[in-house]
Amino acid sequence: MKVYAHHDSAGSIRSLIVVNSPEGGGMMLTPQPGEFATEIEGLTLKSNPPTPEELSEIAGTHVVAAGATRAALKKKP
Repeated sequence: MKVYAHHDSAGSIRSLIVVNSPEGGGMMLTPQPGEFATEIEGLTLKSNPPTPEELSEIAGTHVVAAGATRAALKKKP
């Protein structure tokens, strides 16, 4: 299960998105300009799947503290 936060540049969470897909499965979030979608790591949820109330409480009591993005370039084949 992956949890994504939809947030602004200050880290204020607008919503949390939970995705439970098979290995290799994915999704795409397309935020508006000035908004971001970040995968949240290390979040411990009380229930599986989480309840809307649990997600609302997390969004209301936390902000996103995004670190530096890591990226690498490689030559095209």
